[in-house]
Amino acid sequence: MKNKKNELTKKVKRDSRSKLVTTSFINSLKKKYAITKNEKAVAYFKEILPATFSKEEWNVPKDKNLKKELFSLKNEKYLYKDFAEFLKSNQIRIEGYSDISAFVEEMYTRFESKTLLRYYEEHLEEDNKDFANVIGEYRDGLLLFDLMESKIWNVSKTDSIGLKKYYETQKDKYTQNEAYKVLKASSSKKEAISKVEKLLKKKKSIKEIKNEVNKGDIALVLFSEEELAKGDAILPKNFSAEKGKIVFLEEENFKTLIMVKEILPSRIKTFEETKGEVINDFQESIENKWLDHLRVKYPVKVNEKTLKKAKKELSI
Repeated sequence: MKNKKNELTKKVKRDSRSKLVTTSFINSLKKKYAITKNEKAVAYFKEILPATFSKEEWNVPKDKNLKKELFSLKNEKYLYKDFAEFLKSNQIRIEGYSDISAFVEEMYTRFESKTLLRYYEEHLEEDNKDFANVIGEYRDGLLLFDLMESKIWNVSKTDSIGLKKYYETQKDKYTQNEAYKVLKASSSKKEAISKVEKLLKKKKSIKEIKNEVNKGDIALVLFSEEELAKGDAILPKNFSAEKGKIVFLEEENFKTLIMVKEILPSRIKTFEETKGEVINDFQESIENKWLDHLRVKYPVKVNEKTLKKAKKELSI
């Protein structure tokens, strides 16, 4: 897939329409930043490049002219030396040109274009307000994330003593409602469920009942043991708990028997049982205290007149 992407990218870059778009954009950047071709610089480099440039390694000479300004983009200046380094890095390309003069002309155009594009990308926020706003929101989001992590999330993870202390002061809110351990027996054969009921009333064990109703390889009745909380949707309305009580549910082609085996009274959950919930509440507690502190330190004054005007304009 990656190779295919690279191949398609190369095709697009070679396409004449793509080159026209690129050239048009570069020209718009030249106009935007008031860049004109430095003919003196081009002439200088045509003169200093030796005839052996295509055959021998060339080193940037120590010449005071290299300190001259090639062109500038607002407050950033680019010198002859920068272009000289660019020529050196592209020396191998000269074999594709008729002479040094053509090579320098083409390399100057490339250097100018690359510099313009890089500058534009690096200063896009200054030129594009919408982009600047998006980047600003992204940076603010990262800063807020780092702040929340250091002030709140990491504290709740590392302050085990504070977390347990919070649980002890708030544990009345972490309660387990009354619940029931039940036996469920379901079947599409109503007579099979009736048989299960009779056997349960005779105090037969679950193993004995299974052997009675599920003979051979055919399982007429599906058995399961579950824990249901008071008010669970599966329980009939106005269900009153009683050990040994049997109720029936019917839906579509199935009939289900539910027998209460044990009643689990309402209780306070242990710290380990409700640790995740305690961490969330502890984080919220820390966040609220932090926000209260910020409100005192940095009081917010609402401009009621402006607020009223905004509400009116938004028809709130």
